[in-house]
Amino acid sequence: MRYPEVRRSETVETIHGEAIADPYRWLEDGDSEETAAFIAAQNAAAEPVLAALPARDAFRARTTALLRAPSRGCPWLRGGRAFAWHSDGQNQPVLVTADTVDGLEGGRVLLDPNALSDDGTVAVTVATVSPDGALLAYGLADGGSDWRTIRVRDVASGEDLADEIPWTKWNAPVWLPGARSFTYWRYDAPTGAALTDEMGAGRLMAHAIGDDAADDHVLCSRPEEPRLFARNWPRDDEWFVLSTDTGASSGNDLAVRRHDQPDAPFLQARRRPRARAQRDRRPRWPPVRGHG
Repeated sequence: MRYPEVRRSETVETIHGEAIADPYRWLEDGDSEETAAFIAAQNAAAEPVLAALPARDAFRARTTALLRAPSRGCPWLRGGRAFAWHSDGQNQPVLVTADTVDGLEGGRVLLDPNALSDDGTVAVTVATVSPDGALLAYGLADGGSDWRTIRVRDVASGEDLADEIPWTKWNAPVWLPGARSFTYWRYDAPTGAALTDEMGAGRLMAHAIGDDAADDHVLCSRPEEPRLFARNWPRDDEWFVLSTDTGASSGNDLAVRRHDQPDAPFLQARRRPRARAQRDRRPRWPPVRGHG
């Protein structure tokens, strides 16, 4: 078997004073003719070998049966309505809703990812229903990308609202008290290749239903720390709980603020050393400086 020839470039990148050779950097451009030609050559070399495997058809049949087997996700309740992800062998499961959990079998399809693109490459990567069960915020990703665009759907009508938020990642939408706004993690729009260019610093945003995404409110941002990642939890209607960590750090910082004081600074919790946290397995909230 002769493996396809692959070009080695002279690309070298200096990182922290060290020269790092990256001769196959050009393969990161999945849309280039050269990359497409190399992939085609790889497939041409591999296919005769794979076709000769005597168990290939058996593996294909078993894998196909498993992927197309009906499945039912765990249901959840919001605002007196039940929701669940169901699959009857489709490429992607569909989100169904009903008045009761028992009614989910045969319930109304609220969101069908299979209908979002002709080739099935658009996927729903996150979906959260507002506490009152009236709205669905969901994220769409194309071709397996981490980038997602958030849309909002009216649960009663099944129609999308005008809200559309591009260039988001990581965080699922988290609904805030009142069920008319949610948080998400956003980056600036890429100026070059969306899949390979450096992203820069992200920020935690709050979006109010019906507003233009350009007018969304910044909840947490540290431009000097591009590896910062922030998330929040819907603890209750009184407190906004913020958790931040940096890159692959071993710990995180916690901060809190009352929902009715959106312009007040966050009250920062003291970080407990990791070694002590490992020794003491009992659940414990760290004390917070200040009074809310």
